[in-house]
Amino acid sequence: MTKQTSSNRINSTWLVLLLIVLLCAASAAIGDYYAEKLKTLTVAFYTGSSWDAPSGKPYQMIDYAIKKFHRKYPDVKIQYETGITKKDYINWLSGKIVSGQTPDVILVPDENFATMASEGVLASLDRFIDSDKLDTSNFYQPLLSSDRYLGAQYALPYEANPQLMIYNQSLLEKYGLPSKLSKPTVDEFEAISTQLSKVKGKKLGSV
Repeated sequence: MTKQTSSNRINSTWLVLLLIVLLCAASAAIGDYYAEKLKTLTVAFYTGSSWDAPSGKPYQMIDYAIKKFHRKYPDVKIQYETGITKKDYINWLSGKIVSGQTPDVILVPDENFATMASEGVLASLDRFIDSDKLDTSNFYQPLLSSDRYLGAQYALPYEANPQLMIYNQSLLEKYGLPSKLSKPTVDEFEAISTQLSKVKGKKLGSV
């Protein structure tokens, strides 16, 4: 064996070792990168309320939820998209969906829910509800049902604006009108209101 051949073999050995070290370093860096991505939760909400009502603290509830989440999962990083107006939100979100960068947690406008659920943009929440033992009875049930698609729960109500129908039972009894109304419809309520106006009008006319 010549000195030249021995030197070449040593160089080749060092080259192989260097490549192994570089590959290990690259693998570790890639692993850390994807591990970091897996521990990042992206959240995107629009500014203001769903009814365009002014609010001095538009993110108060969201910030509170994030703090509670951090206490339970301190290793998860929250990437929070803010400053998006309600008017621009759906266009902004559509761009994120098309580019494959859909946030993990989003607000779903009522008019877009069915489309997003049918196109596979949303994930079923059923297994998360079961694993977290979430008591869905705390939600306003008509709204909870409206967030279901093909039997699966794809969203949870965030804001609600229920319409209440209130009537004076004693007043109806006083004028001899039906007062035991368990679930009156709008038409029934209007009919009773009309009857009450007529009865009160007659009472006043006879005075």
